[in-house]
Amino acid sequence: MNPSIKVLSKTDLKLELEISGVDISYVNGLRRAIYADVPTLSIDIVKFLDNNTTLTEEFIAHRLGLIPLKTAGPLSAISYWYTCDEEHSTEIECRECTFKGTLNISNDSTKIRVVTDKDIHFDHGGISTLSNYLESSLGVTETPSIPILKLAPGESINALLYARKDRGKIHAKWCPAACVVLRPLARIILCDEFERLPQQHNDIARTYISETCPRNVFTIENRRVVVKDPNSCIFCNDCFNVPISLDEQGESTNTIWHPALVTQQPNAFYFSIESNGSISAYDIFLMACDEISARADEILAAAANVFQVSAKADNVIMSMEDDSLT
Repeated sequence: MNPSIKVLSKTDLKLELEISGVDISYVNGLRRAIYADVPTLSIDIVKFLDNNTTLTEEFIAHRLGLIPLKTAGPLSAISYWYTCDEEHSTEIECRECTFKGTLNISNDSTKIRVVTDKDIHFDHGGISTLSNYLESSLGVTETPSIPILKLAPGESINALLYARKDRGKIHAKWCPAACVVLRPLARIILCDEFERLPQQHNDIARTYISETCPRNVFTIENRRVVVKDPNSCIFCNDCFNVPISLDEQGESTNTIWHPALVTQQPNAFYFSIESNGSISAYDIFLMACDEISARADEILAAAANVFQVSAKADNVIMSMEDDSLT
């Protein structure tokens, strides 16, 4: 098999790919790596100094942790807090692994005040919430902010926030992807059933098959059904069963015609990544590939303790010194 990747669409928030020439286990491993192993930054610790709202502190802390955070520099420059060698200036805060922020809002008006991610500010200039990043760095002033809670008149909240880097397998708040979709690509074959349909029902059948498809895979051109977008097929098989209620004489009958045959393409998949905004979808894809490669290197390094291993650009040659692994 010769692996190949075709880019269907690419934006900062969404990447759509057509991956072929690989087994589904490899593509599914990439999907799992995106969810579990791609690191990002998230609010991990919340210290409440004041909270006279009706919401519990656990509930607010959970919502704060799910807010996407942007970093000005690469994530690789930030250490994991459990492997950081820097001497911490305080119990929690560290310039290399843990970054302090604040949320201090009081509602002194007579109306309800909505607290959003724009009200969160970090001491480190390179870290900000998604809405603040879009406003300060890109100049987008009308971007919708992420609501956290509502303050009634007279209510206030004051909290210290500490952001850390980690992976989605530790907690979902560290997963940079909102959604990752993997599905086989469809092979759609239009059969010759239309030629055997009574002429008065031919147009009805064509209209049915094009309008029934929930993903608009088919269209009609010059009174013929044409496959417009096979990558959108979800294998519902509604196009496989076309009911015809009248025969050639116009008498009632219950007949099911099968004008289209839908099967899976071998080793070909549709793969899409939707980012939550903390990292671009393209960077998520590259980081997941790096994580899988790093895992393979770790296994190869571990095998070197048992086998004599020689790694080349195109293959890996392994030979055992003896039959014993002890």
